[in-house]
Amino acid sequence: MKHLFSITCRFDPENPVVLPCVQSIREHHPDSPIHVVDSASEDKSYYGAVKQFGAKVEDIGNQSLTTGNIWHTYENYPDYDFYYFLHDSMLIKDGILDLMETDVTALRYFRSWNGIGWTPMEHPTGDNGFVYSETFNWANSQLLSKTTYKPEMGMRFAALFGPMIMCKRSVLDKLKAAGFDKVRPTTKRQSEAMERVWGMVLNLEGYDLSKLSLQGYCYDPGYRENHRLEKIFLGRQ
Repeated sequence: MKHLFSITCRFDPENPVVLPCVQSIREHHPDSPIHVVDSASEDKSYYGAVKQFGAKVEDIGNQSLTTGNIWHTYENYPDYDFYYFLHDSMLIKDGILDLMETDVTALRYFRSWNGIGWTPMEHPTGDNGFVYSETFNWANSQLLSKTTYKPEMGMRFAALFGPMIMCKRSVLDKLKAAGFDKVRPTTKRQSEAMERVWGMVLNLEGYDLSKLSLQGYCYDPGYRENHRLEKIFLGRQ
């Protein structure tokens, strides 16, 4: 199956995590194409370094972070059957090409609901809804006005951590047919809300991310037992 690694990057020269990220992909998948989609980085000095690993840099002024990367890649690289959409703060620790056997794989998920209310991570039985009323209202108005999805208030679902997803193109075909490609965040809070929004629409398409997650529930310390992928937390603003 023809596949592509597509990395969302907002470069920080003090934490140049994209370099070991690309290096780790190349180490375990020497023949796989790698694209780095820049998210309007102020410092673009890393371009040459990632190109040394055979990666292509997409300097598109992406303002929508991972969601923007997903739809840019989908629209401009239609010949691929499967996409690995990852953050620049990810490290590949082992081969993951076997994930192409599944329609959708999340890195992690968390339990959420279409409402306002966030339970701190030390309460693993809680449901983490939208943190802010403004993003709850934004998300639902976007879905109702731009897509055919009509999520019920209070519906529960597994949210998409990141939102990072590894999926077949056919999955994105379904979401585009419903108009979901028109929902684009432009602020950090909206991008955080997209973890819930992606989870909702995938749930409505029949994909339960709690059963399709590589590392499981993101507030369960046990997820660290899966050593195929590692997330580096940077505490970005």
